[in-house]
Amino acid sequence: METIVIESKNPEDIKAVKEFLKSLKISFTTSSSISIEGLERANTIAEGFKEAKLIEAGEKEAKSYSSFKEMMDEL
Repeated sequence: METIVIESKNPEDIKAVKEFLKSLKISFTTSSSISIEGLERANTIAEGFKEAKLIEAGEKEAKSYSSFKEMMDEL
């Protein structure tokens, strides 16, 4: 399962997104607040995306690991 967070202050935008998802028969839930876990997950994804863009632009060097354990040890 994957989580997508869509945030808008415009009620018309939210209504359009909901109708679009319904037309595609995609189940979804809505909430006027976001959980701390969800916010942390979204921040982690955003940080990873920013880092990937820096690597792509040559402004940061990509890390390489010789094993999955080595990568997990760094985390």
